[in-house]
Amino acid sequence: MEDPLEKYNRLLNEMFNFTNLTRTRSVNTDYKLDYELIEDEKNARFVFELAGMEKEEIDIELMDDLLVVKGDNQKKNFEYKIALKSPLINPKASYKNGILEIIFEKTLKKSKKIKIQ
Repeated sequence: MEDPLEKYNRLLNEMFNFTNLTRTRSVNTDYKLDYELIEDEKNARFVFELAGMEKEEIDIELMDDLLVVKGDNQKKNFEYKIALKSPLINPKASYKNGILEIIFEKTLKKSKKIKIQ
């Protein structure tokens, strides 16, 4: 069942196109991952709070339209998937004082005319 707050955010995003990204919940986890999405016209920045994790205990993967953040240590075990509506390029990540930041450049979806033959 979808979290009511996430449903509300999803509906607002769909109605008013606040963002080009869609968030999903953590899967197979005993830890709720908190993060914030900050966007402007050119960039998307994900900020994750991962206090108690070491850099070596965190894995980040970008698979087509899916961002996956995984972490595993004695206290926390999580896999968080974020479905992306728009392609993101040139990922950069940093981790300091329990804060993971992942910054991407957005690609603009351009319409393409189709010639009738």
